Amino acid sequence: MTIAQSNRERMGSTTLNVLNEGADVYADSDQFKGYVDLHEGNLNSVRNWINKQAEAIMIKGMTQDKNALRLLMVGDLTVIIGAVKSLATDTKNNTLYESVNYSDTRLLQKKESIFIADSTQVISVATANQTALLPYGITSTMLTNTAADIVTFQGMKTQGNTKKSNIKVYTLNLKTSVKTMMTHLKQAVDNSIKQWKSVAPDWVNAYKAARKIINYAAPETGAHGKVSDSSTTQLLKGVVVEIVELNRLTSTNERGVFVFKRLEEGTYTIRFRKSGYIIAEMPIKLVKDKFTQFNMTIEHQPVRVPS
Repeated sequence: MTIAQSNRERMGSTTLNVLNEGADVYADSDQFKGYVDLHEGNLNSVRNWINKQAEAIMIKGMTQDKNALRLLMVGDLTVIIGAVKSLATDTKNNTLYESVNYSDTRLLQKKESIFIADSTQVISVATANQTALLPYGITSTMLTNTAADIVTFQGMKTQGNTKKSNIKVYTLNLKTSVKTMMTHLKQAVDNSIKQWKSVAPDWVNAYKAARKIINYAAPETGAHGKVSDSSTTQLLKGVVVEIVELNRLTSTNERGVFVFKRLEEGTYTIRFRKSGYIIAEMPIKLVKDKFTQFNMTIEHQPVRVPS
C-alpha cells in the first residue's frame, strides 16, 4: 500500500462515519441510502485488498528471514560436518566421510530443495553416530535444534512460493478498488449531498471536511541496531537476529546492522545467534509508530578440544 492509498482509505473511513452520523437526514431517500451502502462496500473492498497485500508483501521480509535462517543453518551444519569428518578420519571410515562431504559454499549456493536434502542427510548421519560424536562437541540438543530449523526452512519455502505469486494480483486489485471508491464519491455522493445543504448545513460541511485527503505520514513500528564482537568491538556480519515471540528472523549486513519493520507495539525477546558465538538474548519494548534502536555485543564460544 502506498502512502496515497493509505490517505484515501483514511478519508473513506472518515467520510463513512460522517455519512452514518447523518442517517436521520436522508432517512426518506432510498437512493442516497444506496449511495452510502455502496460507499461502505467500496471501502470494505479497499480494506480487504490492503490486508491481503500487506500479508503478501511480508514475503519480502520472509525472504530475508529465510536467507537469515539458511545462513545460520550453514554455520551449524559446518560444525556438525567438521565433527563427523574428524570422527571418520580418526576411525578410518571413508564411507562416513563421504556421506557428509559438503562444503559451506555448496550449502549456500545450491537450490533450496537440494539444500534441504543435504541438510537432512547431515543430520541423519550425525544422529546415527550421536554417541561417537559427543567427544567432538556435538550434542543431542544441537542436532535437535538443527533438525527443527530444517522443518522451519521447508515451511517458509512452501509458504513463500504460494504468497509470492499473489502480490501483483493484490496490488492491482487494491489500486482498482481505491479508484472505484474515489469515483463513486465524486460522481454520486458529492453531488447528491448538496440537496440537504439548507436543512443540515453542519452535517454537509462536516462531509466536505471529511472528503479532504490529508497527507498523513506513514509511521512504522520497528527496531534496528548493531551487533559487535564483545572482545574486539568489531561489527559482525551474518548474525541471525530473531524476535522469539514472533518467529521473525533477519541478519546483520556488512556493517553489523539489522532492521525489523512492520511490528506491533509490545515487549519481546530478541535472540542473537552466530556460528562460533554464544547465543545471547535481551528484552526490548517497542513503542507504536517508533523505531527503537538498540545495540548488542556477543561473546565467542569457547573452543572444545576432543580428549
